[in-house]
Amino acid sequence: MPRLPSPPPHDPEEQQLHRSRLEVLQRALDTGHGTVLSRELTALGISPETVRTLVSRKILVRAGRASFVDGARYGSAGPEQRHVLRATAIARTWPKDVL
Repeated sequence: MPRLPSPPPHDPEEQQLHRSRLEVLQRALDTGHGTVLSRELTALGISPETVRTLVSRKILVRAGRASFVDGARYGSAGPEQRHVLRATAIARTWPKDVL
């Protein structure tokens, strides 16, 4: 299986697989209101190495320990919305009874 952020492969079947994995990541970000947790990425089959690549390419922005924000949303957000995105990502790592 190709790494998520790699350039799309030349084989049409592999291109479709690459697109579908990106769509799964986008759905996870949408479900988390623009945020995703490390444990959710692991459940999607995204390795820590791939997460590091996603962060280095600004597809994801690290918000805190085990929490990430959608890089596109973060990049287009103003200061207040960036704060909300980061706070939401970090708060999602807390136990349910804290909120």
